[in-house]
Amino acid sequence: MGSLIVYDMQTGKQEEILNDVIDFEIAGDKVTVRQKGNVLRIVDMEKKPDLTSKEPGRSSGVLDLGRIRTRVNPVVEWKQMVKETWYLMKQNYWKEVDGSWEGVLEKYLNLTEKVSTRYELMDLINEMQGEMGTSHSYQIVNDLKVEKPYMIGGLGVQVKFNGECYEITRIFHGDLSAEGEKSPLLSSGIDVKEGDCIVSIDGVRLSEEVTPQEVLVDKQEIPVLITLKHDGKETKVNVKTTRNESYLVYRDWVRRNREYVAERTSGKVGYVHIPDMGPMGYSEFIKDFIHQMDKKALIIDVRYNRGGHVSPLIIDFLSRKRIGADLPKYRKASPYMPFSPPPSMVCLTDEHAGSDGDIFTHVFKRLGLGKVIGVRTWGGVVGINPKTRLVDGTTVTQPEFATWFDDVKFGIENYGVDPDIKVEYPPQDYNKGVDPQLDEGIREVLKEMEGKDDMLEKAEKDREEIEKNGN
Repeated sequence: MGSLIVYDMQTGKQEEILNDVIDFEIAGDKVTVRQKGNVLRIVDMEKKPDLTSKEPGRSSGVLDLGRIRTRVNPVVEWKQMVKETWYLMKQNYWKEVDGSWEGVLEKYLNLTEKVSTRYELMDLINEMQGEMGTSHSYQIVNDLKVEKPYMIGGLGVQVKFNGECYEITRIFHGDLSAEGEKSPLLSSGIDVKEGDCIVSIDGVRLSEEVTPQEVLVDKQEIPVLITLKHDGKETKVNVKTTRNESYLVYRDWVRRNREYVAERTSGKVGYVHIPDMGPMGYSEFIKDFIHQMDKKALIIDVRYNRGGHVSPLIIDFLSRKRIGADLPKYRKASPYMPFSPPPSMVCLTDEHAGSDGDIFTHVFKRLGLGKVIGVRTWGGVVGINPKTRLVDGTTVTQPEFATWFDDVKFGIENYGVDPDIKVEYPPQDYNKGVDPQLDEGIREVLKEMEGKDDMLEKAEKDREEIEKNGN
């Protein structure tokens, strides 16, 4: 938020006229100001407005937006939106479009006459954009959003009805240090474990017909009273539900994968998952990488990667070569180059790794950083700048930034990146909690470790040798 200040060029004095200013525009001797709370105010340059009131009127300058009425002819508006979407694609597509694109407009304008709802228009625009056969051709429609989605308050647990109550089969630990990223039932003072039961919520007795989710509708981020059955006794606890369980479920999945890798490799192999190539993904990578890079080998997992733009930054870390070590007297050795990975790595990828996730997978393979394991990636690497909105607020995107590499040229788009070792992940394995791609990654990285020197171990041994010989 900013302030609107009047400055007198002759006297050098300045005076604050308005605060909580979001935007303003000058027209003649009037200033139109948009303020916090969706307030639109007209300010006369020569007269200070009545700031004590936000009621519409001449003295306050506030406009009564509720009096504005607009008349929209949907057919005319929808035709204009189709034309503009077509034009934006023609102007912004990453290469010159050929003459066939001219005929596309006529075909879809004719179909617009048959459109009767906004949903149908969405389908039509999607089909028109799809004529390009290129990734990242999106349409984000505000009109289709509900005014208030009724969210379910999360308890961060997985339950099943055992005939008497809802038994807790898994507690999602998440990040115990982060607010909103751990199960509320792991809050201080609550004694709960897997196998315990949830009997009631806010006094509502649960049954096969009355589920926890039903009672928790529209109760996100508020205190609820839970009756737990623990060691045969019922206890009542107050917890604050979480709004979004996805983060804590995700972190619990990463934690279990890391513990599984450590268990299978006697702690020799580290594990890092990168959920996307945006700010969150980069943060997750840095946070985990600095604690895993002292392992003898590393599994980099980009399965389910949602894309973004930071793959060069992550590749920069992973492509650093260890050529030496720093040996402080009272701490263990650290690698030179700083923050460089161990010499043995593999990358796990899948069909859900897309956009910059595609690019990361290819570059990891192209630079020979290690074997790529899994299945072929999504195959969409023409990027976008989602800045343009249509008249009704809909955002449409045009593939503007193509990606080229010296080996595959433009070949990743609409194909993806093939793994070095193909490993499918069938539904029956997922259902049983078996991860064949992770298992293959463990086997392969252990093979990669054989015969490779551990730079940090060599440095420590040389120091011990020097100390032993007194040199």
